[in-house]
Amino acid sequence: MSSDKVRSLFLYVSGYCKSAGTLVATGAHKLIMSDHGELGPLDVQMSKKDNFWKKESGLIVMNTLTALQKRL
Repeated sequence: MSSDKVRSLFLYVSGYCKSAGTLVATGAHKLIMSDHGELGPLDVQMSKKDNFWKKESGLIVMNTLTALQKRL
């Protein structure tokens, strides 16, 4: 690819666009939303306290608050 070509990422969001989709959307040059388009929160994955190799959603409010409290 020659350096004189300009490439752009146009992203059309027609419905739910959550977690990793929202992360991809932040890299778009142009973001086009339909009337039903919706960006959502990034869902950080946290290690489960009883199994290091398994993960759970950081969006589970009580688990998140407990984890934050332990880190303070």
